[in-house]
Amino acid sequence: MAAMFHSLIPAFNNALHCSRRPSKRKSLEETSKAAKRTKPTPSPEEFCLQPHVFFLNRFFVLRKAGEGAFASVWVCWDAKLEDFVALKVTKTAGDFASAREELNAFRRLQKRHRSQPHVVALLDAFSCSVEGAKRMFLVFELMGATLLDRIHQRRGLVVTQIQRTLKDVLKGLRMLHDAEIVHTDLKPENILVEMSAKEKMTLAFETLQILKTVGRTHKDQERIRAYRCSLKNDLKKELRNKRRIVKIADLGSAFFVGNEDLKASVITTLPYRSFEALMGAEWGLKTDIWSVGCLAFELATARMLMPVGDQEDRKLLNFMICRLGMPPMALRRAGAHAATHFASNGGRRDKTELTKLSIKAEKILSEGRNFFSTRQAIEFCDFINKSLDFDVLRRPDAAACLDHDFLKNS
Repeated sequence: MAAMFHSLIPAFNNALHCSRRPSKRKSLEETSKAAKRTKPTPSPEEFCLQPHVFFLNRFFVLRKAGEGAFASVWVCWDAKLEDFVALKVTKTAGDFASAREELNAFRRLQKRHRSQPHVVALLDAFSCSVEGAKRMFLVFELMGATLLDRIHQRRGLVVTQIQRTLKDVLKGLRMLHDAEIVHTDLKPENILVEMSAKEKMTLAFETLQILKTVGRTHKDQERIRAYRCSLKNDLKKELRNKRRIVKIADLGSAFFVGNEDLKASVITTLPYRSFEALMGAEWGLKTDIWSVGCLAFELATARMLMPVGDQEDRKLLNFMICRLGMPPMALRRAGAHAATHFASNGGRRDKTELTKLSIKAEKILSEGRNFFSTRQAIEFCDFINKSLDFDVLRRPDAAACLDHDFLKNS
């Protein structure tokens, strides 16, 4: 029966710290293949929920959706909220502090904004002792597939989908930044597509079948039947409007502006890491905008803009230079890692021969599957290049990005 859920349950990797490891390449020019993704190997000592039983007499556990560095995520029916949810559970006793930091970020956001339509909703949070250790439980709204799944299924999105997706992401970022929260790990895995009413109805039906086999009470089954019936109006709306919004997820790596670690901490999955973070210089809210620029390219091409693996900092800098040119001299000398990458005269220490790989409208148009007009392609490339400005002072904030011609004219 669990296999029935495999194609239906969302890939809720948003709550996870899963890194992406790109495949080996012979040169910087070979950017056509997407990076490989690896999942962390669970430890036998880690706490796990048991599928097809009620946990804490509240959550009927359906299956494990995924896991990351400090938590696992489970798809559950929440008898208290009478809805399907994603339950994030700390894996070991030592992970409690990490979950607490994520909870603090969500609370800060909720305090600033009562409604957060473009950030995955935290519905509940609590801690309790399980198996002799105190654990944190975060209850999230259940979402659909990751943006990464959508990109690869469609081998890149069409221009209208790119515009809508970027708008949703930037609206979410604007709210986070207004609350002085830096996400620091924006990437397609951490952006989720809203779950459709049809998916929820199918999930409810199959949950009912499982409940019958495990002998749950008639009351439990009636609640899910009522929930399923309540989705009929939503299903009708979806038939008229098939658009589903995307939401930013995973605040487990978030920082607050003013945090003393803003300079010292290593942040962001490497292909989406900003120039200032790579250089070990002080970073802030606009480090997320750099990640948006990388994301925009991937939405259109289904390829990473800068496909590098873990610990490949020099290769990332080489890609930045290939794509964007040399950084201004002053910025080559700024940051704790400046001397690692640049000599005192400003020259590169890495002598790898580089090929110019500028982000140009002609290349976007040559892809042929996004339905860009010439004007849209020019505006799109300008959007990316502005988001990837080496100079943080010149890089736009989320509000200015939303006002860019590529999005404003959509």
